[in-house]
Amino acid sequence: MQSFCCFFPLLTLYMQQVLGYSPIKTGLAYLAVAGTAIIWANVAAVAVNRVGVKPALIFGMTLLTVGLVYFTQVSVGGSYWTDLFPGFLIIGLAIPFAFVPISIAAFAGTKQHEAGLASGLMNTSQQIGGAVGIAILSTIATTTTANEVATGTQLPVALTDGFQAAFWAGAAVGLAGVLVSVFLVRGRDLQPAAEPIVGEAALEAA
Repeated sequence: MQSFCCFFPLLTLYMQQVLGYSPIKTGLAYLAVAGTAIIWANVAAVAVNRVGVKPALIFGMTLLTVGLVYFTQVSVGGSYWTDLFPGFLIIGLAIPFAFVPISIAAFAGTKQHEAGLASGLMNTSQQIGGAVGIAILSTIATTTTANEVATGTQLPVALTDGFQAAFWAGAAVGLAGVLVSVFLVRGRDLQPAAEPIVGEAALEAA
């Protein structure tokens, strides 16, 4: 989920360094993401149990990729309602539909006494993958910005170009996730867990 993990730090920097948002205003801006994820969490849980893990995962990863592609158009003089809000709604919808199936897949086929190990492995992989993803995408953004500044581009424009490049890279990772979901995930091997567990996983991810 590296593509998801890059979303918050990069957009936080964009809102504060380019749009001039305060930390409080930046935090409030993310309410659209959290609110949308909470609203759709139970729907995602029901959908997974009805249509299966694989279709829900493909849907969630596709939405995540679309959301990241949307953020590639952020601009220097951007506004919340045009540059950010629609993308926040897409990402907020993607969160439960992506994380619920991933949580189910992580525990599929495990015995009761192996649940703790499976949970630890899932959390560890998310933390490591997220850290690596943020490091790579931050490097892309920083390098692009530095190159732009070296050619005489104004800093706000250079920063925006760097964020755009990073979001394109994140979208590419998201697309890879979609392809993995389509071709490598075997839906018949994944049995949905109980709905309360699924709902909690989605809310925790949000």
